[in-house]
Amino acid sequence: MKNWVIAVFLLSLNAHPSFSQPVIETRTLQSDQFKSVSVSSLGGKVTVLPGAQKSIEIKILADRKPYLTAGEFNEIYEIISKSEHGKASLRIEKRKRPFWDFFGWDNSPGYAIEIKVPPSIRLSAESVGGDITISGITGDISAETLGGDLFLSDCSGVLNLETFGGDLGLQKVSGILEAETFGGDICGSYTSGQFELSTFGGDVTLTQNKALVKGSTFGGEMQISESRE
Repeated sequence: MKNWVIAVFLLSLNAHPSFSQPVIETRTLQSDQFKSVSVSSLGGKVTVLPGAQKSIEIKILADRKPYLTAGEFNEIYEIISKSEHGKASLRIEKRKRPFWDFFGWDNSPGYAIEIKVPPSIRLSAESVGGDITISGITGDISAETLGGDLFLSDCSGVLNLETFGGDLGLQKVSGILEAETFGGDICGSYTSGQFELSTFGGDVTLTQNKALVKGSTFGGEMQISESRE
């Protein structure tokens, strides 16, 4: 069972938004030297990929059928993006929300964010009700999901990761990592560095691991196998 779970994680780590998905809007932010970027999504999936050094490319995609048109999206959501003094930000908010929908989960048609950033940038990402996938980023990363999974691949630096009701997947991740899940598992492979991991109601499974791991689980199991390389 554990091997099957790990296989699903690794497939998810390599899954990017499909090119067949309708594009709702594209934006480009420019700066001679980007220092940091923050991304905040309400109900949408987020994919962060490495891009050019002096630009940040943003693409908003319709995520599930019936696909949203650009007009329909703009009736429901507002895109707020800016770049000042090397600091960039992107935030998706709902224009109107029922009083009972405190977190923004009202089953509105889905969207996805694909954002390409300078590889060494400092990244902050958060999502409510959507997954976050981060690949190829070597700067410091802070990421948090509420009701979504979090996946990292080919990332390094100082990493602070947290999920509430979602799983955490790591592939070829190195550096100083502090991660915590509430109601989710932590699965990884080909990891290295210094890791501090904790789960509440979830398992920790690392394979081909070279990291020095300090871990704790409450109501879960911990299985760590070292790399033989």
